[in-house]
Amino acid sequence: MSAKKEKDRFLYGDQTDALANNRSQFVEIYHIPSGRAVAFKAALTNFQDTFTSQWNPTEVFGRMDPIATFKRTTRTVSIGIQVMAASFKEAEVNLEKISLLEQMLYPVMDGVSTDSSVDPSVVMRGGPLVKVKMLNWIGKGLGSAGEAKDSGLLGWIDGIQFSPKIDMGVFEDSKSATLYPKGFDISFNLNVIHEETIGWKKTKKGKATFLNNTFPYGAEAVSDPQDPKTVNPTGETAPTSDNNARIKEAQASKLIGGSS
Repeated sequence: MSAKKEKDRFLYGDQTDALANNRSQFVEIYHIPSGRAVAFKAALTNFQDTFTSQWNPTEVFGRMDPIATFKRTTRTVSIGIQVMAASFKEAEVNLEKISLLEQMLYPVMDGVSTDSSVDPSVVMRGGPLVKVKMLNWIGKGLGSAGEAKDSGLLGWIDGIQFSPKIDMGVFEDSKSATLYPKGFDISFNLNVIHEETIGWKKTKKGKATFLNNTFPYGAEAVSDPQDPKTVNPTGETAPTSDNNARIKEAQASKLIGGSS
């Protein structure tokens, strides 16, 4: 998507459009099989990023604790979004967007007739994988830049909840007998598929370094937990082992408050 199209993504006369257009505060879902994408303003009602480490414990006779073998670490991102409409046009577009998002849950198939009738000969060719992007919170750990197609987080959505705000009312198109909610909530879980190796690499010095230092939120992690500046980010230098030795020597010499 060009810079101009990106800037013109939300144009419905509400102040939230500026946040979405100028500061990229929106959630974008890119559907890999079709190449289509849908975006909602990032009015979050819920955000949870869950990392789950799975272990295989084995009970051993005479041992109090099981011997555990590491299996994997999985990641699930749970998102809740409040979608509001400042006009009839925006309500119409919002309903089209949620409809497209729900369509993205269905697979790619071969042998489908033009009338969409049920056909037992239909063959499923691919699952509905997606990529999701929201600033630096959801993405490949490269910061806030980029679109979902290129820098989004790969995975599958296991379901979508669509809840119109009944108390807010609707816009009605009397000609087509269609109701467009003035506001609704949506929520879904993205089950992440890691596209790169995530983990620690052991160096020749015996210490392990993380393979992607900006994972998962685009913020560079501290490089060395033993660095005094890391331990004391205020800038006060923590005593190193050499300093400790000199301190003990000075205390023994009664130079800096050693015991009498």
